[in-house]
Amino acid sequence: MRGHALTLDAKNQIIAKPLMMRCKRGSVAFIAKALGVVARAKGMSTVATETGLSREQLYRSLSDQGIPTLKTTLAAMKALGFGLTIKNT
Repeated sequence: MRGHALTLDAKNQIIAKPLMMRCKRGSVAFIAKALGVVARAKGMSTVATETGLSREQLYRSLSDQGIPTLKTTLAAMKALGFGLTIKNT
């Protein structure tokens, strides 16, 4: 995701590096899968409740085969404590 940077709070620093590395690769599948790993670690039911999306939709979208919408991606990121910052390069 060239030109984009993730903003993270301190509690997410341990998982931030792998996620940011995947974002730098720019692949939707890599980013979706990374968010899926974090979501499963937190608990997909919890993430589903916080996003208002179904567990099934999250499992499907946040997989290496998934192509999540921007709405799904942003909702999942917010539920996981991540933010997205767009910056001019």
